[in-house]
Amino acid sequence: MSVRRRDFAADIAVISSLILVISLIIWVHYASPVLTVGTLSETESRVLTVGVTIGATIITAFAGSQIQYGLIRGLENRLRKIGDEPYAIQDPANKIEDDDRHIIMKSAEKDWRSILNIDSVWEKIINFRISLIFPLCSLITTSIVTSLAPTSSTKIVPYNAIIPDANFGYYSEALDRPCFGICEAPCNASFRSAYHWPLKNGSVFYAANDGSLCPPTFVLQMAQGISTGNITDNVYSQAGVAVERSAIGAPNAIISGATFQNLSSAYGHALINTTQCVPVITKNPVRCQTGGNVTTALPNHMKFVSSNMTVFGDYWPAGAEVSTDVKRNLSVDSAMVHNIWTPSSWASAGADHVGKALLGVAAVNDPTGQVPFASYLAGAINDPDEPKHRAGSSTYTVMCVINPRGVFEYRSVTLDTRALDRSKGSNLAQYMSGSQPCTPINPTISNKLFATAGIAGHQLIREHAGLDGYIATLIALAGFHREPPYAFPDSTNALEDVLGLVSGLAVSMIPVSEGMTSASALEGQGGNSTALIEVTRLGSDSPTTLWLLIPPICSLVILSTLSFMSFRRNWMLGGRDFDGTAEQRPERYAAESLYQIITLGITAAKKHPKITTGECV
Repeated sequence: MSVRRRDFAADIAVISSLILVISLIIWVHYASPVLTVGTLSETESRVLTVGVTIGATIITAFAGSQIQYGLIRGLENRLRKIGDEPYAIQDPANKIEDDDRHIIMKSAEKDWRSILNIDSVWEKIINFRISLIFPLCSLITTSIVTSLAPTSSTKIVPYNAIIPDANFGYYSEALDRPCFGICEAPCNASFRSAYHWPLKNGSVFYAANDGSLCPPTFVLQMAQGISTGNITDNVYSQAGVAVERSAIGAPNAIISGATFQNLSSAYGHALINTTQCVPVITKNPVRCQTGGNVTTALPNHMKFVSSNMTVFGDYWPAGAEVSTDVKRNLSVDSAMVHNIWTPSSWASAGADHVGKALLGVAAVNDPTGQVPFASYLAGAINDPDEPKHRAGSSTYTVMCVINPRGVFEYRSVTLDTRALDRSKGSNLAQYMSGSQPCTPINPTISNKLFATAGIAGHQLIREHAGLDGYIATLIALAGFHREPPYAFPDSTNALEDVLGLVSGLAVSMIPVSEGMTSASALEGQGGNSTALIEVTRLGSDSPTTLWLLIPPICSLVILSTLSFMSFRRNWMLGGRDFDGTAEQRPERYAAESLYQIITLGITAAKKHPKITTGECV
């Protein structure tokens, strides 16, 4: 046999190892094997890295050694020719002259020094075809360690986000009714604590403004989270989450619902964000302008009557009024009166009017003008004539039309639980923002949302109804002549912008207890709701990591070629011209045996003295 079994077996073992390394690097890159959710401890990371490094070093050492041994086998024929082995063919036609023998010896010596890595720098440059092999092979360790190093990455996991659905209940009695619903015809309910919209079939759709879970009851408290400063970063905060203008009205259920809490408990700090398809408010449903008339009668009576208005394409006839005795003496005090009206007999009825409402506010200054409520109200809507309303006994009236029916859209909304790490412009740890439109599997934009948005301001305008009627929170949030930018790009003044945000806050608080559904979208139009978590994986999915395949692939090609060449006669034990029996064939290659090298040198010195004395050119 021309190649010893152990040599060939060693070649196959190293070739198999390199194939395994190449396959492992490719598999790790594309399969993204996860070691753990979150991050490894420092000890775990070190143990893994040390283990991989040791294994990689062993494989590299064996690969380099076997490649070196393969190159040594390539010197066999040249070394045997120099020494004229006793069993070489003595064919006169193939007789080697001393000059040729000297050339062969010089060539073999150059390669031999390179193979043993004892050549000079200049020799390495000249004989680069061998010199480059070993540095390339040594990079196998780098390839393996880098490819299998623990790396922080992310993974998308399924997440069934739950939000309020489009269904609603039915009215039974005042003390036992859902927050939204239908009072079927003939409906004789008084709706003392609810707003209502007559339907054409005689039924009535209502929305309650009381109850521990009904959205309007949360608004006064939540309004404190409205941002009137840097609104380009967030427009309000809710449950510790900063909300961007692209996610106004997104359901609170995706922040504090049971499914999110379960998700957060399962992944803890590894949870990065969630994404779901939910309804948001993209345009301001409120328009505010001067309008209406207020009259007073001492000592404490105020009456506000609305004037004709056409807003959002709807005509609102005059005649809505509120007449009340305020808890202040108008001969010495300032006061406000206000109300919210929904369409009834004085306006068109029908299902397409549910949610529409009219909000009126009237202010009168005290006779001395020390507390100019009228001026505050004028400044809230940026009226340039506001200074005229600072005088004593001056009055000012504002009418706001609310029409939420065309302002909702479905958007993919992301809840980022690491907002502080990304400098979102808020000091809150979580951040909610909307992105591209989506198409939900189960639509949720319905009269439930419209009605909630329409009456959202109930508590804010009733804030001091038992005192002077001053709408302190609304005025404070609107500011005094506050200019754009506003939360809604289509807002025309600060008061309506704040009221639009209030509608968003109320809508976001619709409870899932009155019906829930999945926040997933159709495939290709937003897709299922998902969660992004931090994981530690082997290697990296960066395309550049595939360059790490170069060292093991090149080493595989080189070793495979050397192993294949070992079957050629020039690389056989004893050389190409060996003519002895199998028992007489050398047991070692000439270049791997110091004894054989010395023997060949002695033989060459005796038969060809010119070579050893340097007389050959």
